Amino acid sequence: MKDDNEKINERNDDDVVRIIRHDKPQSGKTDRRNDGKQAATTTKKPLFHRYWFIIVLVLLVIALVVMIAITVSHRTDRRPSGENYNVATKYTRNPEPVAEPIRDLPGYAEFNDTVVNDIPLQVITPHDAFAQLIVGESTVTRQDASIVLAVKAADFSQSGQGEWHIVGDFAAGEFISSKGENKDGYCAIVDSVITVGVDASPVEFNHAKDMGGYFFRNVPLVKDGALVDTNPKGKGYRRALCQRDSSTFVVIARSKESFHDFSQALADMNIDNAISLLGGECVSGWAVGKDDSVLEIGTAPATFPEKCVNYIVWKSK
Repeated sequence: MKDDNEKINERNDDDVVRIIRHDKPQSGKTDRRNDGKQAATTTKKPLFHRYWFIIVLVLLVIALVVMIAITVSHRTDRRPSGENYNVATKYTRNPEPVAEPIRDLPGYAEFNDTVVNDIPLQVITPHDAFAQLIVGESTVTRQDASIVLAVKAADFSQSGQGEWHIVGDFAAGEFISSKGENKDGYCAIVDSVITVGVDASPVEFNHAKDMGGYFFRNVPLVKDGALVDTNPKGKGYRRALCQRDSSTFVVIARSKESFHDFSQALADMNIDNAISLLGGECVSGWAVGKDDSVLEIGTAPATFPEKCVNYIVWKSK
């Protein structure tokens, strides 16, 4: 019996030793139990390793990123854009004071984009405005708040003697000209009524001239809803003056196209009659939207003789 009690006491002593060693481990060490297995010591993890601290840190970073994104978006000047030669941009329509504020002018131009036969087109329709022809670059300025759409109209050319002139029959008030080869397409404006058609005879020209109206000629594109196949070949940035029912508007090709493909696209838009306007990449005009956004027509700067540059202009009523 004594031997048994001594053995029990020895085991109890061993247990006490093991408990003491387990309660007070040394950092970075392990104690080996009697059965030969290792028991890893428990150490308290630092604050930055705790999962809740990491979650809070991630949320703070996300909140900071969102705040920066909102700030940048509010400071960004968002501008509508088109192709490189038809860029819609905001600018001060009247850098100099005018007699009548812009907001009191009812006229504006409506911009619409469409695709016909894989050709991207832009349709510009003036509203509450009347049309006229104006000769001279300096007479068509952005300081004129009444202008809602201005685009170059008739072609001009240089003769063998170096003289510049407008091509074909042309009338703008007292400015009357008939030089160079006439094209069959025409636009006549008499008593604020616009007529776009295809006719080689001088009847419409003489009528507009006698009535003190406006008249110019250019390449015919569509006649009575059918394509007019024209002689000029090659591709370029095409523009057209179009009529459909009682509406008159300008169509711009936003990619280089042949006259044939451009005319076919216009015919497929159910346009009744259409003639070409001065095309190319040169600065050819602008349009003002209802929200005072401005569509630039052409971007390449160019200088032409003052007496040859001519525009068809729509002014607010």
